Amino acid sequence: MKCSFCHVPGFWGSWQGRTAQSIVSELLMLEKTHNAKKVLFLDDNATANKRHMQEIVRHLRNESHSLRLGCLSSVLSYSEELFKEMHSVGFRWVHFGAESADNTLLKEMHKAINFDKTVAAVVGAKNLGFRVRTSWILDMPNSSEAGILATIKAIEDLATPEIRLHYLTLRL
Repeated sequence: MKCSFCHVPGFWGSWQGRTAQSIVSELLMLEKTHNAKKVLFLDDNATANKRHMQEIVRHLRNESHSLRLGCLSSVLSYSEELFKEMHSVGFRWVHFGAESADNTLLKEMHKAINFDKTVAAVVGAKNLGFRVRTSWILDMPNSSEAGILATIKAIEDLATPEIRLHYLTLRL
């Protein structure tokens, strides 16, 4: 993606993934060999390629495991169908980069979302039984007081059990 505040694409380059089968094989090895109980996919967006995540789900469905899984996800890639499939094989935790409740600021950040999409993703995932964490940016250089207050209200209203706050503006 092209979010203005993010260094990941410039630092790491383009995404390079592993096959779904190799991922599932590693998950099963972690459970069997190291007694892993919980595994988090810390890819910036584990659900960006819906087909790839569905393939992981398909392979997990064919295996016996008791792992609890979680992932980072984009609001853009939330779909009830995909998240139901993920939940059916042990996904229980998701992190969404919500960033702001100020749609003007989201556009300036080059986010391809609006706040309504964030609400739909968070509420949808919670209703499916996911523990949801959201991250928010409170002080982009173009933040307005109204936008910051709207974001604080959104954090309170969405009531996710975990939040992450980012402060990005240089303070002297």
